[in-house]
Amino acid sequence: MFSLTQAAKEVGLSRSTIFKAIKLGRLSATKDEQGHFVIDPVELLRVYSVNVHKVNQTQQADIVIEDSETVFLKRENEMLKESINDLKTDRDHWRTQATMLLTYQPETSKVNTVNGVNTVNKVKRGFWKRLLFIK
Repeated sequence: MFSLTQAAKEVGLSRSTIFKAIKLGRLSATKDEQGHFVIDPVELLRVYSVNVHKVNQTQQADIVIEDSETVFLKRENEMLKESINDLKTDRDHWRTQATMLLTYQPETSKVNTVNGVNTVNKVKRGFWKRLLFIK
């Protein structure tokens, strides 16, 4: 014997739909000691046999749809991860390039030999020479 909730789960309907069917006389049910409706499984299948078949087909179709959606979503997830990795690689490359450009300061120096001793004199370059990398 099924309770209202169990009967609703069996046929894939709501509890209130089962209750309305009992009240309208389409589905016969008895009350137990606590006053709750109890439904015979045979009676439930008599009234909702077509719906049970439809519900099973619908559930199977939903499972197939969910499986194909799952496969699609997994593939899309992999593609997004690959895309993220490519973007990270590009970001790191351009960050390195920008850092090199911002910190590039070639030093020019002149070596003077005085009394056999080499001395290095750094030559300061102007703004435009530094900007255009002119020696």
